[in-house]
Amino acid sequence: MGWGTLIQHVGMALFRVLAVSLAAYLVSYGLVRALPEFGSGVLGLGAADPSIVERFREEIRVPTDVLDAVWHLIKGEFGMSLNHRLVLDEISDAGCNSLPMFVTTMTIVFVAAVVGAGLGMRNMQSTLAMSRLFSFLPAYLPAYFIAGLLPLTGMSAVQGSISSLLLIATVIAVIPAAVLLGTVQASIAGSRQAPYFLTLQAHGYTDWEILRLIAPTTVKRLLPMVAGVVTSVMMVQIFVEAIFAFPGIGSSLLQAIRRTDVNLILAYILLFAVFHSTLTQVTVAIRRAHFR
Repeated sequence: MGWGTLIQHVGMALFRVLAVSLAAYLVSYGLVRALPEFGSGVLGLGAADPSIVERFREEIRVPTDVLDAVWHLIKGEFGMSLNHRLVLDEISDAGCNSLPMFVTTMTIVFVAAVVGAGLGMRNMQSTLAMSRLFSFLPAYLPAYFIAGLLPLTGMSAVQGSISSLLLIATVIAVIPAAVLLGTVQASIAGSRQAPYFLTLQAHGYTDWEILRLIAPTTVKRLLPMVAGVVTSVMMVQIFVEAIFAFPGIGSSLLQAIRRTDVNLILAYILLFAVFHSTLTQVTVAIRRAHFR
């Protein structure tokens, strides 16, 4: 692939990311405008006075219409949250709290993928059937179950503790890990029936040597599914953080929605859109580079 072709592919990928992010931003702005009047939960009786609301909008720097919202986005001006903090600062603080949990959850999920590869080499049908069962369950179901169980046992998820981090990360990882484990196991088990696998065995390669050889191809073939799992983990984490009142992005976003914190909601939607579209474009680029 020449430099011209590479630049063209990168340019198209960036264009798609920008287009998806802008579309998500504009749609979310329209939805936010459909929520209850801005600032009503903060201003109280003052929300009935249009002049007070207008001064409040100017102070927080809320977009007045779609064109104004786009202009704010172009300038990178996300305004203030209803906590009278810069939106970027508030997202940064929440993200720093959520990042360790996200990394821990993804570690559990990818360990499950490695286990799935090992089970695929051993052709264990029982775990495959169980993972398929889990794949039909909503990803947030374990969180509902644990949230209802903890008060009955007298336990609590203590914020800031390692045990709390591991508990919540495990709750988030259960369904995505089961899905990825089952998919990897099924893919490896299918490869064992392929002619190239049998040919390598006939040449004296052990199963684990063959697994090492086919692992890169298997990983790249499953990249779109892996991207979906990563996005699913992020979305479930937002939901679970709100349930457990964990001071991360989930709790921050829930508070923003409850208070119609326009600037903070728009910034979060833009963040999620950029994350998902970038992840998708990266996986597509890797697959095209490998299978070209």
